[in-house]
Amino acid sequence: MTIGNEVSVTAEITTVEVGVCVDATVENSDQTFTDTVGSGATLVLDDITHTDSDGSSAVKPAQIAFVSTLCIDTSILDFEFGATGEDEMERTLGANQAGTYDLDAATLTNVATDVYEKNSVVVTGSQTFVATDTLKVTITRTVSSTLSR
Repeated sequence: MTIGNEVSVTAEITTVEVGVCVDATVENSDQTFTDTVGSGATLVLDDITHTDSDGSSAVKPAQIAFVSTLCIDTSILDFEFGATGEDEMERTLGANQAGTYDLDAATLTNVATDVYEKNSVVVTGSQTFVATDTLKVTITRTVSSTLSR
């Protein structure tokens, strides 16, 4: 009812409950890492130290792929020609010996000439080998002299 300049107002107030935000769980695929981060917070993942194939360490941020360097077994180039004996040797490369080799960088002593063959084809310089390739080395020895008194 209105009397003069007075106005009567009726108000209804409704209370709304706001939900509570819960913390989140962060984990890796095999659940060997798990952590909790608060709602709206930031979780910084630790760097990861990887061990390379040569034993050295490489530190990378979490979730960054690490590719190790290939450790090549260079013993395929370890041809040992005795003072007497064979003047040629041939080897078949294994999977861990595949790679690129600089044949001109070989150190040979008491050798006049050396010839390298990759799969029966004469080659020089830098050569890339895959598993099952063959490497043949043929040498010509130097003439050795004997010191006499």
